[in-house]
Amino acid sequence: MLKIIRAGMYTTVQDGGRHGFRQSGISHCGALDMPALRIANLLVGNDANAPALEITLGQVTVEFET
Repeated sequence: MLKIIRAGMYTTVQDGGRHGFRQSGISHCGALDMPALRIANLLVGNDANAPALEITLGQVTVEFET
């Protein structure tokens, strides 16, 4: 379990984005650095497009609970 103590400015949850919905007005979006998202997820055994925290300016405090 990951407990977020302090989220920091511009910390968001991002995934691989939404493909195939542009005609409905839904933008692709997703993580800014897609290769980093995929590599990080694969390193911990997740699906390559699983959601992850995208931390832009740092100042994030988290606590890992087991």
